[in-house]
Amino acid sequence: MQILKFLQSFNTVGSYLTLASILLANMQNYEGKSFFN
Repeated sequence: MQILKFLQSFNTVGSYLTLASILLANMQNYEGKSFFN
């Protein structure tokens, strides 16, 4: 599949993006989304 090849080519970038997304989600949960208000 094209998607799998793409992910394998940019697995490092994808890992950082995934970690960043998780961290952002955690910050929103801990701060009660007040951090972005």
